[in-house]
Amino acid sequence: MSDIAATPRPTATSGRSLRRFLLRLLWFVTTVAPVFWLVPQLDAPTLGNRLGHPVVQLLLLAALLNLAGQVVQAGCWSVLLRPRHRVPFARLLRYEFAAQSTAYIDVPRGGDPLRSRLLSRQNVPTGVTGALITLRRIVRAAAIGVLAIAAPLLMAGLPGWVTAFIWSSTVATVALVGLLVWLAHRDGGERAPRGVRRVAEGLFCLRSPRTLLLLVVLVLLGVVIDTVAAVVILSALHVHGSVGVAALVLFFVDVSVSLPVTPVHLGTFEAGAFFSLQLAHVPLEAGAAFALVFHAQQNLPQLIAGLPLRFAAGQPRREDHDSIVELGAQP
Repeated sequence: MSDIAATPRPTATSGRSLRRFLLRLLWFVTTVAPVFWLVPQLDAPTLGNRLGHPVVQLLLLAALLNLAGQVVQAGCWSVLLRPRHRVPFARLLRYEFAAQSTAYIDVPRGGDPLRSRLLSRQNVPTGVTGALITLRRIVRAAAIGVLAIAAPLLMAGLPGWVTAFIWSSTVATVALVGLLVWLAHRDGGERAPRGVRRVAEGLFCLRSPRTLLLLVVLVLLGVVIDTVAAVVILSALHVHGSVGVAALVLFFVDVSVSLPVTPVHLGTFEAGAFFSLQLAHVPLEAGAAFALVFHAQQNLPQLIAGLPLRFAAGQPRREDHDSIVELGAQP
């Protein structure tokens, strides 16, 4: 082989990776920067007192709510896959915990690659899994937006731009869900935007009104569970907070973690929660304490429950290797 042939050439993949890195870096800076000027104003003893004297029973309740949320998410996957792929619910629940715990290990992609590999063992194509992941996130964003609309109605003193941002974002995501439902019934989508076409492979679940209704109900239930958990944690930290405050927190956290840039969204999650509580006029130390505890509540329970499942499922099975070889042999 000649030296010319052996010399690696720059690929488009490396360029895309650089752009993705720069985009994530820009997102991190943009998301976290607004709270940088607030951190020096924190009173350390007051923050320590907030964190050191919680109502432990309420924190345990919040942890149980997290585990209940994972059960609901597994139910979402059961609904999404059922029209074409019958996967036992208990197995989907194990996959959910394993995938969630993997977010601590695979920063850029979280648990999605492991979820795709595990579902491929159940004959679910990787492309379908990726499409359903995107679809579920869009529906969840729409559900959070619908709930967050109540925040300006239940809270006084919110800036006008917050209300406008919540309404515009919610209308956009709900409209996007409607567009996906429309495309699902047209059995096509070649003229749709590129981002929408990438989801088209998994739109089969939207063709049944019953499936769509079950999906919406379960997603809303998951959002309600997270909202209740936020209210419980506020109470555990002796912070006055309403359902409107919790809905506002969920909305801005969902926005701030839109792009995965750090392990389990470290920094961006806290920024979204902290910033939203400042909009609700919660004291700095109380907001910082809530952001830290709420992030732990959203991650630690499934990490503890899911890591054993993640390591048990982490090694490819023989059938996975055979499937890859078979796919590679296809034209």
